[in-house]
Amino acid sequence: MRLLAEISFRGLFYFITDKYYRRFIGLVLRYGDKARHKGFVAKLHGKAWQIADAASFIWQYKEIFTDRSYHFETNAPSPVIYDCGSNIGMSCLYYHIHYPTARIVAFEPDPQIGQLLANNLEQLQHPGLLLRREAVWTTDGTMAFYQHDVDGGSVLAGGASHSVNVPTIDLRKVLEQEKHIDFLKIDIEGAESALLPHIAPALGHVQHLFIEYHSYPKEAQNLGEILGILEKTGFRYYLMTQNRRKMPLVNRQLDKNMDYQTNIYAYRA
Repeated sequence: MRLLAEISFRGLFYFITDKYYRRFIGLVLRYGDKARHKGFVAKLHGKAWQIADAASFIWQYKEIFTDRSYHFETNAPSPVIYDCGSNIGMSCLYYHIHYPTARIVAFEPDPQIGQLLANNLEQLQHPGLLLRREAVWTTDGTMAFYQHDVDGGSVLAGGASHSVNVPTIDLRKVLEQEKHIDFLKIDIEGAESALLPHIAPALGHVQHLFIEYHSYPKEAQNLGEILGILEKTGFRYYLMTQNRRKMPLVNRQLDKNMDYQTNIYAYRA
């Protein structure tokens, strides 16, 4: 009975004690029935936030604000944050609120989403925030960017037919210019598998690292290689699987565009 009571009242406990959980529930009630892939403006933490898709917006809020997936501790007076894959800027809003003196570099290559991001970030008036509308990659130049969905664009095709050319930036060169990076976030929809081996030599001065790992049914899985890189560069890590499934030995989700996704939280011991 004690366990049953704990499970039953857990949501109520969070609602009472956690303001971000209450706001998440409010977003679900207010915008949960909106049609997919239709833009609108939502009131968010006193800002008129431009949204591309209601469902993506709601779940981004839960992951970033309610679950605090990008939170880290630092004594730096001006933390340095590199945000690769900023989408509409929910992550930047979180940094702005919790690390008001941070220097933030936000990367977003999608032309359409990038414009919403630019409009949203302008409201923050965060003096240390720099928006770079480039794809983080292994070379400087240009390449095709596939616009899969409102929050799933990537330099990998993944079955998408529509693409636009976007500028790319060699992330390793950029990271090597920094003496210290407090938090590096990489959420680039599958391109992390090619990027991580390239930037490995520049990770020595990164204190906290978040990677959203993606696996596609027809492509080789290289999560082990990524974890090996983290081990060799002095990180400890914690994995949190996002797309849980029943009977994974049977239900292999080979009919899905993505068969596995997990968040990797890496930090210096």
